[in-house]
Amino acid sequence: MIKYIKNRYVIFALCLILAGVIAFVIVPKSNKNMAELVDVVKVTRQIEKNTQITEDMLEIKQLPKQAVTENTITDKKKIIGKVASVQLLPEDNLVMQKFTDISSVSDKALYEMDGSEKLAISVTVDSLASSVSGKIMPGDVVSVYGFLNETKTLSEYTDLQYVEVIGVSNSSAEELSTRNADSETDSSDKVIPSTVTLSVNRNQAQELVVLENTSNIHIVFVGRGEISRKLLQNN
Repeated sequence: MIKYIKNRYVIFALCLILAGVIAFVIVPKSNKNMAELVDVVKVTRQIEKNTQITEDMLEIKQLPKQAVTENTITDKKKIIGKVASVQLLPEDNLVMQKFTDISSVSDKALYEMDGSEKLAISVTVDSLASSVSGKIMPGDVVSVYGFLNETKTLSEYTDLQYVEVIGVSNSSAEELSTRNADSETDSSDKVIPSTVTLSVNRNQAQELVVLENTSNIHIVFVGRGEISRKLLQNN
């Protein structure tokens, strides 16, 4: 009986010690961690994939330190100007893996469109001959002509003499500039241009719509490089 009582006192003493450790060591430390907040970057609204990030899409929120991972973005500057590679939601944990540089996006020229004078339009090319044997590339300066099917005459617009190419796609809407490495194994329909995307003003866009719906369009190569691009400034 005495032995039992002594063991009970020992157990009681150990429980008191354990309670003291919890009350005065573990709980205060945990509360301190909970109270310590850090700034993290969040999006203010749903952001769709392939959207370029601007400062007005971002905000700073404070979260408990223990709820924030090491790779969580805490500085807006790290992602402003980048492109979302996935859909983003306000509650998402933002990490660099969810963003990509605009220079790595195949249609990066579209992000430079200002919505007023600088527009993009695609036109159909029906053959290799009408696309300079498929040799045109983004950045090239070209002229655009249309052969009118009904009258068998050439349609020529003076302000389509110097136009910038910003993309060349095949019939599967794949950018041909991204398929160069596979050109030896690709089938012909994968490497032959189907459409050419051009950077134009609003008047040029209207003229190209007319040509697209009335003519066989022919792309004529003008030049490549900085010297040729000066022609665009005078157009």
